[in-house]
Amino acid sequence: MTPSTTASDHTMTASDLPGRLFAALAREIRTRWPEYLHSRFTIAEIYQNLIPWRSHRNTMDIATSAEYEQALLRLLAGEGDYLALESQAAREEIQAELEARFPNTGLYRDFAAVGVRLNPSRLPEPDDGPGHREAAAASLPDRDGPGMADPEPDAAAGIAAPAAAGAQAQAGDGAAVGRVCSGCDQELPDIEGVRFCPFCGQDTRIIACPGCGMRVEAEWFYCVGCGRSARRA
Repeated sequence: MTPSTTASDHTMTASDLPGRLFAALAREIRTRWPEYLHSRFTIAEIYQNLIPWRSHRNTMDIATSAEYEQALLRLLAGEGDYLALESQAAREEIQAELEARFPNTGLYRDFAAVGVRLNPSRLPEPDDGPGHREAAAASLPDRDGPGMADPEPDAAAGIAAPAAAGAQAQAGDGAAVGRVCSGCDQELPDIEGVRFCPFCGQDTRIIACPGCGMRVEAEWFYCVGCGRSARRA
């Protein structure tokens, strides 16, 4: 294979990343979470429960976590018109980040609580080929297993739930002791002074606004995105 052919193939593969990720997302939702075909879910659910890279990299044909993050960021930015975000501010910040010379492809974690919906007009035809459902069912742990709770039926509660988890990760001056990271849902080390998650790099002092999903730092009184009070009981 000539160098020029290799470069062309690589460009074609990179341009198709958001489409492959969306196809896997639609397939997973049809198979295991059909209620999400016509209702909201959060950005966090995409990378934590629905199509996490580690368990879906083969079906998505995405070789590295870096490619996965880039594909997800492009998907959330509106490429291909596959998803609708409930926060225009979040979409604009993601779009601006993608235009940077060295974009932070993990930025989507800052908007973990933002609601998203599938674009029905972009849904691929159902894939009901032999063994498809069995393969899909085997790609993730059982839905009733640890960390796979049913989605909240109320939209407001769906936004507030991840934010509350982030709030619980705060401890006094920002140290998180024996808590769960609001960015990747991993358990944080039970040591004093933990400020950053060792798994995803999330600042443990940052949580998500329960109203719009914008990042809110622990010492702030109000959200800079929607003006809602950031203080919780």
